[in-house]
Amino acid sequence: ELLQLDPNLAQYRYSLREVARERTGGVITNASVEHTSSVVETMFAEAKGEVDILTGTLSPRVYGRSTVVEEAKLFLASSYRNRLRIILEADSIKDRKNHPLLQECREFENVHLRCASLSTETLRVPFLRHGLRLLSL
Repeated sequence: ELLQLDPNLAQYRYSLREVARERTGGVITNASVEHTSSVVETMFAEAKGEVDILTGTLSPRVYGRSTVVEEAKLFLASSYRNRLRIILEADSIKDRKNHPLLQECREFENVHLRCASLSTETLRVPFLRHGLRLLSL
């Protein structure tokens, strides 16, 4: 289901929280870097147990923002059972060394990063009861 959220950033963030709390699933569109980083922030703030991210690259413009990094750290620190799994389609050792999210979360054992070339047409992502997943195409 495609969810159409108000493009006004404040309303968009409010709606994201409501959608995340309801956990009904659906596709959320975003029109800007601010919208995308708001999605990621909300995932970390509302997730219970797992956050899975599948993306072409871990863009610092989205995943490196201080608000995203802080929410990720809070999520990971709130329970030793919480897990962050990131699958990248393109990877760079240089990017890993300099990426704010990866640098700030390296102390946590429950962060898993891997690189895999995947076809999004054949990808199956099961619904998580308590976790949240982000597919960034």
